Amino acid sequence: MTSGRLTKYRPEYCNDIIDHMAMGGSIEGFGAYIGEKYNDRSRAVGRQSVYDWANTIPEFKEAKDIAMAYSRKFFDDLGNSGMAGQLKRVSRETLHPDSGRKETKFVAAYFNDKAWAMNMKNRFGWRDRTELDHKSSDGTMKPQVILTIPDNGKSK
Repeated sequence: MTSGRLTKYRPEYCNDIIDHMAMGGSIEGFGAYIGEKYNDRSRAVGRQSVYDWANTIPEFKEAKDIAMAYSRKFFDDLGNSGMAGQLKRVSRETLHPDSGRKETKFVAAYFNDKAWAMNMKNRFGWRDRTELDHKSSDGTMKPQVILTIPDNGKSK
């Protein structure tokens, strides 16, 4: 933001960010989405402007937080459907700003589990984690040493 002015912010962006992210859009892509939604590239902003709005405009921060919850729900639902083998065709309907006609854009038509998992890692902080137990069987951190003496057939 330059000189403290919020030149491109508009109150309707609170609903717009929720709509955008509820259909799987990212916060980073929201600046382009508003340019696309209003068919006016001069409305588009970079991601830093979106972050600045969230840091300085309380109602936009609340809308962004709600939008994040909807985004998480979108991807949870997508993953649950995919894992169950019941993925539905997910679409986004918008009104064309000039004609007012409904337009449908398809977002997903099949399930790619690896891409979905990577998306969850990047968007929601999922991590691969291996659990290591450093304790011995008696509960201490002291390593257990098991000594095995070969018999070599000398036992009676």
